[in-house]
Amino acid sequence: MGAFATHTYMVIDDLRTSVFTVTSADGTAIAYERIGDGPPLVLVHGTAGHRIDWRAVAPALAESFTLYVVERRGRGESGDAEGYDIEREYADVAAVVERAAAEADPDAPVSLLGHSYGAICALHAVRETDAVDRLVLYEPPLGDVPEPDGAAADIERLRREDGPDAATAAFLRDAVGLSDVVIDSMRGDELWRARLDAISTVPREIRATQTDRFDPAAFADVAVPTTPLLGGDSPPAMRRAVASVADALPDAAVVTVEGCAHMAMHADPEQFVAAVLDALDESD
Repeated sequence: MGAFATHTYMVIDDLRTSVFTVTSADGTAIAYERIGDGPPLVLVHGTAGHRIDWRAVAPALAESFTLYVVERRGRGESGDAEGYDIEREYADVAAVVERAAAEADPDAPVSLLGHSYGAICALHAVRETDAVDRLVLYEPPLGDVPEPDGAAADIERLRREDGPDAATAAFLRDAVGLSDVVIDSMRGDELWRARLDAISTVPREIRATQTDRFDPAAFADVAVPTTPLLGGDSPPAMRRAVASVADALPDAAVVTVEGCAHMAMHADPEQFVAAVLDALDESD
């Protein structure tokens, strides 16, 4: 699994970052950004996301960890495959985790943090690799969504008829729950452009979230200490999803991030970082 620096550039505040790739199990090149100093922490973004989704929290986390910021397949500098299967994303995350472990001090724990759809991928990746020592999951959306194929088809239609901006706005409004005012405030910056780049991957992920039937029994022997994080203002369906993950894992306890919902790392970066550091025993 060779890696190479594609380029070095500044993308997160004043931190100079390097982008590398690792080859996943199906031969797809998966990009990741490496930032900071310390034991490795692998970050996995969610649907309609991009590695710069972490830009508000990366500087603080990089003070304690070497971050390996995954760019999931189908966007940015990562490759893709002809067919999509969510299991390939589990292998993608595992490949970056194993690269992080190989580059770390032999005694350094490898931690894994996933947000939303990325939390689903991170959760299942621990069954693909033995290198993860600690796991933090922010609101993996494992519950039922009414008419998931209809929701996916709507995004495809909007993207085809009205363009990626309209499709992205609809997804953030209808699936994530953001107001039009908040969505309008997001337009025009680098992260918005990255979301437009990623919108083509959203329908397949909406479908895969529902067709990937979560099997709690499959995690009965996963001994990785896990902190499922839940926004205090998140809806009941998300609470049920987070609780189902916590119940499935032998060593897991839900922590609530008060006053936040699904986009906590954007809405309250300081509190999000504090929750992650506490979960990883790196807080002051």
